[in-house]
Amino acid sequence: MEKYKVLKLDKESLENSIAGLSQIKPVLQNQCLAVNLDGKGKEDAKELGEHFETAINAMITVLGLMEGKKISCGDVPEDIKEEILKEYAEDLYEEFMQIDRFEKGITLKDVADILQIESV
Repeated sequence: MEKYKVLKLDKESLENSIAGLSQIKPVLQNQCLAVNLDGKGKEDAKELGEHFETAINAMITVLGLMEGKKISCGDVPEDIKEEILKEYAEDLYEEFMQIDRFEKGITLKDVADILQIESV
């Protein structure tokens, strides 16, 4: 996981995208139901809706941050929190494994450095 992500977007574009995705979501879900590929129309429509909701919620969170609103963990959907934690844990594990491979062991200082906390 990179330390910083640069987002190149403005508030107006973000607001327009949220509105556009909100409008197109039911249209695409209806298309999934109409096509009913391999008899999975309902399942596909539900999954598509979940992906759109995730994207919309992420955009709303970014918009809130751009407007200077304080976003709490309670505002982030549980599935997104789980995905972020899983990704972070995988990155930490990889860093620990690299240290272990190169230095033939890992110390508490290594862990503190990776987690960016003061050494104990």
